[in-house]
Amino acid sequence: MHGAVVATRFWQKVEKTETCWLWTGARYSATRYGQVILPGRVVRGAHRVAWELTHGPIPDGLFVCHRCDNKQCVRPDHLFLGTPKDNTHDMIAKGLHPTMGHQSCLHGHPFDQENTYVARHRDGRTFRKCRACARASMARTRAARRSEHPLTQH
Repeated sequence: MHGAVVATRFWQKVEKTETCWLWTGARYSATRYGQVILPGRVVRGAHRVAWELTHGPIPDGLFVCHRCDNKQCVRPDHLFLGTPKDNTHDMIAKGLHPTMGHQSCLHGHPFDQENTYVARHRDGRTFRKCRACARASMARTRAARRSEHPLTQH
């Protein structure tokens, strides 16, 4: 596939708003970043493809970072190149680094005193957990177990 065809198909999956240009195609489920499948079944981040289409190749060892912090955004002037260290410093400066924490869990429940508890990884590191999500997970687990082993009537 020729580069112009890749560019045309790419930009067709972008919704331009007044602020960000949002990737409307597939997304990585774990990170929620846009995902593009290029010729040869090469999978790339949509923001990285946007950078390359407008600015050229990304030098080895550099990240494409977001000024707007919107993982769906592919607007070229919202993107900048940085080292992993630059990216970490940017996240810390904006209060977005995982160790600093977000204001809510992935499902939008608040990380406040009532809804948050601290859990521990096997390696000893601690992390925040959402009580609402934990309750919902336990309810799904209990329901699955009940459906696997229904009570017999006498």
